[in-house]
Amino acid sequence: MKKSITTFLFLSVFFITFKFGYSQTYSLTARNMQLNNPTDNALEFDIYILRTGATPLDYAAGRYNFYFNPLIANGGTLTYSIIPGSSALPVAYQPFGPSITGDRLNMIINPFPGSGFIISNIAPGTKVCRVKLETSAPVFAIEPFALSWNNPGSTNPPRTVVYAYNSDGDEINITTPLTHSIDSSGLGGVLPVELASFSSTIYKNNVILNWSTTKEINNSGFDLERKTKNGTWTKITFINGNGTNENTSIYTFTDRGLSSENYNYRLKQIDFNGNFEYFNLNNEVNVGAPNQFILAQNYPNPFNPSTVINYEIPLGGNVNIKLFDVSGKELNNLINEFKQAGYYSVSFNGSNLSSGTYFYRIIVESAGQNFVTTKKMVLTK
Repeated sequence: MKKSITTFLFLSVFFITFKFGYSQTYSLTARNMQLNNPTDNALEFDIYILRTGATPLDYAAGRYNFYFNPLIANGGTLTYSIIPGSSALPVAYQPFGPSITGDRLNMIINPFPGSGFIISNIAPGTKVCRVKLETSAPVFAIEPFALSWNNPGSTNPPRTVVYAYNSDGDEINITTPLTHSIDSSGLGGVLPVELASFSSTIYKNNVILNWSTTKEINNSGFDLERKTKNGTWTKITFINGNGTNENTSIYTFTDRGLSSENYNYRLKQIDFNGNFEYFNLNNEVNVGAPNQFILAQNYPNPFNPSTVINYEIPLGGNVNIKLFDVSGKELNNLINEFKQAGYYSVSFNGSNLSSGTYFYRIIVESAGQNFVTTKKMVLTK
């Protein structure tokens, strides 16, 4: 059980000018401040980095310094750590070397990078990590935390500074202006959902998506969105959330009947007040072409009056599916057109036919290989 105390939101805007004359907007956000029960001697909060402009930006390195009121230690020793697994950055860009110097908390990220990492342009941005500040005393003292970013002045002690690569590969300091502060007025609030996992499994041309949460606050639910490599994000469904829930929640959805293509997925988590944040599936999903010709048994079978016929073709070609009665008389031409390699379905309505046995035949004519097969179906009225 956690209890939320002072929540805070810090947002400062940084600029980087490329040699081509473009201006890049960059934001740094700290939010979700919480004390951990039952001892209330551990404080946690998240740090996010966000590319808000359109110009590409490669994240290079960062040094984050927070000031705090040392009286909160309540006579104990303050320690600082990063919660394992809380970073959304690749391993090479995750924080290391955390320490506390006096009333300053220090964190370094990738001081000598070899290559960049694109900052997310999806609010609230790329999660750098979840910070844990803890006192050896039983509880924090009842004092203002007074957290703030390192203010300007000399670089000794060093101030908060973030570097990026521009399009020419130059590592440039993009932390301006030099004065920052954290607003403890309660803006920002606690993010409604702590996502534990988001994964995908492919079965033929179906993508099974699974995600779980360890905690939900005021969670209305999730828009599940999909896009192809060169496409735009499209909402495919909405999954109801569990409101406020301290227990693990598991969700699943199957995206069916997809063409052979590469897909990206993301969750748009929405609370009951209309606030939202995005969670991206880390991997691209590839729905490949079948490896053999298949004409499936119609389903349902027997049927009345409608049924579905699935088929798979590993090569592009002209597909012809016809319906026959038991005497061999052609009754219907269900499809006759060119299809790319992939997974397909065709529906058939037999409302104008009598009960009985019928046959359906597929003929695929392709440049590499032809395919012909026949199956039986039963209409029962």
